[in-house]
Amino acid sequence: MATMTVDVYTPAETVAEAHTQLAQLHAGLATFEAQYAMSSELFYQRYQHGQTDDRMDFVEWASLLQMTQNLENRLHFLMNDNNL
Repeated sequence: MATMTVDVYTPAETVAEAHTQLAQLHAGLATFEAQYAMSSELFYQRYQHGQTDDRMDFVEWASLLQMTQNLENRLHFLMNDNNL
């Protein structure tokens, strides 16, 4: 019979990991902002209103923005819920 292991993280470790992931996402966003000379905020407004084309870079950029927002929300919840 196979044994399954589960990693258990403390709230502080989870927050630290979220900060690391957030830094990586921000680096990806900065790359797109430099490449297209546009802020992520302006890009996403245009993207949501159909004012961009369907190139793969734009789909990836929008995905990075959504992941960043989701992770920031999670981090906010973790920090407030655990008084960190």
